[in-house]
Amino acid sequence: MYNSAREGDFVAVEIQEGLPVAIIGKGGTKTELRSLMFINDRKWHSIKLHFSSKNLELNVDGEMVKSSISSRSKGFQLKGYLFVGGIDDSTRAEVRKVGLLSVSGKRVRGGSFKGCLKNIEVNRVKMGLSNAVVTKDISVGCEPEREPEPSTTVSPTSAPQSPFHLMTTTPSLHMSTLARGLDRRYGSNFVHLKNLVVPEGGRASLEAKHIKVLLDFKKLGIRQSQIMFRIQEQPIHGQIRLDVDPDQEENTFSMLDLWHGRAMYIHGGSEEPDDFFMFSIYSSSRKEVPDYLKGNKLYRYNITVTPTNDAPELSLPEGNLFVLLENSKKRLTTDVLKATDIDSSYTDLVFSVLGNLNADAGYLELENNPGKAVTSFSYLDLEELRVYYVHTGVRNSRIVLRVSDGEKVSNTVVLRVMAVALEYKIANNTGLAIIQGESAIIGTKQLSVHTNAVKQIVDIRVVSNLDIRDDQEVIFQLDEAPKYGGLYRNEIKVDSFSQFDLKSGLISYRHDDSKHLADYFNLTVKAKDLRLAASINVKVFLESHQRPPIVQHHNILLVEEGKPVKIDETKLEVTHEDNLPSDIVFTVKVAPFHGFLRRFVKERYVGTKQSPVKTFTQEDINSGNIQYMQVSNITLNEGASKSLTQDVLKVTNRHFSGINFLYSLTEPPQHGHIEHSRHPGVPITSFTRRQVEHEFIYYVHDSSETLDDNFTVVVNDTGLRKQSAAQTVYIQVTAVNDEPPVITANRVLRVWVSSVTEIRPEDLRVHDMDSPPEELHFMAHIDQGQLLFVHKGAMSGGFNFQVNDGVNFTPRQIFSITARALVLSLEKNRPLMVFPGSSTPITNEDLQVVTNDVTNTTNRIITFSVIRHPKLGRLVMKQPDNSTVDISTFTQDMVDRKEVLYIQTPIESVGWEAMDSITFSVTSPPTSLDGQTFKIDISYENTGPEHNTVLLANTGAEVTEGESVVIDESKLDATNLMSKLPTPQRSLHEVWFQVTSLPQHGVIVVGERNLTKEKPNFSQFIINKYEVTEITITLVNYTGLTLEQGQTSVSLTQDNLAAESNGKNITIHYQVTKPPNFGKLLMDNQEVTQFEQEDLQSGRLSYHMISLSSAEDSFEFTAFTSEANLTGQVFNITVRPLIQVGKGLRIPNGIVVKLNTSFLNAFELANISNSDPVFEIISHPKVWEGGSGKT
Repeated sequence: MYNSAREGDFVAVEIQEGLPVAIIGKGGTKTELRSLMFINDRKWHSIKLHFSSKNLELNVDGEMVKSSISSRSKGFQLKGYLFVGGIDDSTRAEVRKVGLLSVSGKRVRGGSFKGCLKNIEVNRVKMGLSNAVVTKDISVGCEPEREPEPSTTVSPTSAPQSPFHLMTTTPSLHMSTLARGLDRRYGSNFVHLKNLVVPEGGRASLEAKHIKVLLDFKKLGIRQSQIMFRIQEQPIHGQIRLDVDPDQEENTFSMLDLWHGRAMYIHGGSEEPDDFFMFSIYSSSRKEVPDYLKGNKLYRYNITVTPTNDAPELSLPEGNLFVLLENSKKRLTTDVLKATDIDSSYTDLVFSVLGNLNADAGYLELENNPGKAVTSFSYLDLEELRVYYVHTGVRNSRIVLRVSDGEKVSNTVVLRVMAVALEYKIANNTGLAIIQGESAIIGTKQLSVHTNAVKQIVDIRVVSNLDIRDDQEVIFQLDEAPKYGGLYRNEIKVDSFSQFDLKSGLISYRHDDSKHLADYFNLTVKAKDLRLAASINVKVFLESHQRPPIVQHHNILLVEEGKPVKIDETKLEVTHEDNLPSDIVFTVKVAPFHGFLRRFVKERYVGTKQSPVKTFTQEDINSGNIQYMQVSNITLNEGASKSLTQDVLKVTNRHFSGINFLYSLTEPPQHGHIEHSRHPGVPITSFTRRQVEHEFIYYVHDSSETLDDNFTVVVNDTGLRKQSAAQTVYIQVTAVNDEPPVITANRVLRVWVSSVTEIRPEDLRVHDMDSPPEELHFMAHIDQGQLLFVHKGAMSGGFNFQVNDGVNFTPRQIFSITARALVLSLEKNRPLMVFPGSSTPITNEDLQVVTNDVTNTTNRIITFSVIRHPKLGRLVMKQPDNSTVDISTFTQDMVDRKEVLYIQTPIESVGWEAMDSITFSVTSPPTSLDGQTFKIDISYENTGPEHNTVLLANTGAEVTEGESVVIDESKLDATNLMSKLPTPQRSLHEVWFQVTSLPQHGVIVVGERNLTKEKPNFSQFIINKYEVTEITITLVNYTGLTLEQGQTSVSLTQDNLAAESNGKNITIHYQVTKPPNFGKLLMDNQEVTQFEQEDLQSGRLSYHMISLSSAEDSFEFTAFTSEANLTGQVFNITVRPLIQVGKGLRIPNGIVVKLNTSFLNAFELANISNSDPVFEIISHPKVWEGGSGKT
């Protein structure tokens, strides 16, 4: 018996070596009370247990033992269930922790009582099986164990020491009394049995040496092979499997079967040390045999089970992710690591860390030895919360663990460790609700600052700017004070306070008694470098809010029969001084009997007789959206009929009393018909008043799934020539569940082996004409995606099912299921070609896994899990912002999108070439691939679009025209060539460059000399130390020339054209490669094609224009020194005209305008030339349509 209590207390009764023992655990102290009365003697015994906060009493068959409980704690507070005769699996771990012997050691999976119980009372209340929440292996009734019959059976407790023992307890009889066929040496003890020995969970054959029948078969006249054995009771902890003739009677085997080993015992794997089965013996011969061979006597065959040590099991109950704060430590608990061992004590279990923990991430330590990393710890350490993980470095790492019981080791689990930065945020910002003029306390329920430490006592190991230990450090500063109140601490108005003040309930908001309904104030939370902003809203309930609303109108509503009518504010109006009509809500408590309410919403009315509107607002009434609908002159069941009596059809005018006028249908019913009771099934369209009075006229519903119907009738009298207005009769139909469900879809479900598959509506669907899907639980579960098929076992099968709607059933159906194995294929696994120091994406050309799931309707995800990471680089995932993060798992989709990269680092670790690899497993539930290797070929010869050279760097250089650029090791580096040499030889060699083609438009300078064809070499050392510079020529002045119209000569100086060089030779020469078209370059009145920078400086060079009709001119030149040149340069010469042209002039369309000097003015040219300038029209004017952009 076991019952747990609060704070780890418990009370229990167990049997130890045949003696009842009461055990009570309280306040960490365990008290045992042992009776001296043996109760394992197959007799009934009375056991009573009584306990209080101070005493413990155990009464066995009237003899009492008593003990006091040494604990100062309060009384017991029992919780959970009272277990009698055993415990369930979920409680077993709890019971093992308290150390009960019945569930320790080899009984770790057992602890169940084997025997009989009766007259169970708890607190003087009689209990039985009807009161049990759950039972297991219990049957009603208790028969005493069958006593062995003479010369047939033996007590189960008898255990002779000889290898064979006789199944009898009866003295041997005198020879003269022996029955026919008995051997005088054995008498009635003719059955000799030898225990079968089988390993736990194993199997063994029953052979002739185990069961011997010692009879005189010649006297009996039968053969030994005709001796048969019938199994009367199967083994408890295993089964007997018979490989015998199918025609043979069930559960029987012969002596011949024993000789050939056709009877086999298979153990079920339990921890019980023994088993047995009961059998009888008979003869298959047709000859008359003695009674002892007629199967009337029972024999017990004992089986000895040799125990085996099962390996423990290790699991991660809360998943494989362990989250803690950066630079902190966090306990590992049994919720994180769960170890179970069915045949060993938990105190024998030891956890081990496999491989080396990432020293850059953290380590495991024990509480009693902080700072010292451990790689193993006991289960007791884990259970008593002494194991910590200490984070010290990188955020992501993993721990590989397994557990051992000293002999066997468990499976391996991988616990991923993720460290997150310490964060603070505003929490519980619920705002305030306050009554006008009063005050309210602001506590941590309304406002507080919380950290993201989950299930962790924040033990920060590194002092940081967010390491906040004291609530006094968290200050709330008022940025914007409340407008209609104030914040107070102990009756003193404040503009700042601490988290400690909040927790102590010292801060309150006090309203100023104004009429405003809302207020707010803004705060900034400060703590070290932490800054958080918060806005607190205050809702004010005015004094008037406490007063009830006022009913302004409450009048009777007049309704025309069968017609709807609006309920407006003249009929029903309620107001409140501080509430809008939309805030006043009406709730229907008693619905109308002869109609219903409906609301107009979005172009239609919502609400029916079955589902009427039950709440509405005063605004709905004011807007005319609420209607009362009067219905139901007749109410009947679906498919039924009802008489049209005078209560339904009646002419009330007294002037027409006694006249037998005629009723005529102008609109017959849509879902039924009117008939005369004497002519059933024949619809009629007219009938008389007397037929109505005698109740001959009936409305008959057509059994359709409709909820209402109506027909329109008029009354006329041809003699009086009178006719009434048309009147509609409304009919309400009560639905009847009379339609059975119909299977509309039942197709073969195709699943993957060992998978979990959703059974969808397209696989299995049911429709019911008069029941919605939500009332068919079968269909509702399918529609909601709640019905799953878990495959296990055979490749095809199914199940039988029926669907009902509560009344009607479908015929029995078969739902068929076929399974096929999901196969993962490593279709592509090519070495990844990587240039040292680069990042290379892994694409589906390099790595691709496919499945035989060609439909891919489930969006199948193929996941790669890295077992062994690369040694010469990192495996990362590219983020949307182009940043990267280290990964241990990735999917095929990520590979297809080129999001998985291999980054080779450090570059020094690879030499000229090296090989790296990744070991991974692939999963796509329910199947997987284990132990695959992806190779990575790292070499400087792996060139490509991003690395088109085998050198470490050869980027080329960009230079501004006429300027120089430095060639350093970032642009040209061949030091990686040294890696081809053995390490001892590298110091004896040096990297040299030989220029095979000199630059065409510049010069390479090394130190203070130029590279030439005769001396084309330089070394990597020079690049690294002195750098290599290209000599260039740069134009510093390059303005061009301007001369006025009529002027023929102008000087060309260094203000117009000047160049300089970064080389040692700074003398610049100019060579005219194309002379001017409309003039000449003159120096000392001589035309020249070459000049120096010195000529420009002295002003000796000039340009002379020959053709005065040209507006511009130019010449091409090259500037050069002995070290460099600058080619293809153009020098422009512009003539400034001596004429002014008017701007922005507009001429009206169709009007002649005289041109004056505001249009064209050549006055300056006339003065210089002393002539009258002549204007020559080269092209005539074009019409411009202003603003349209057209001519």
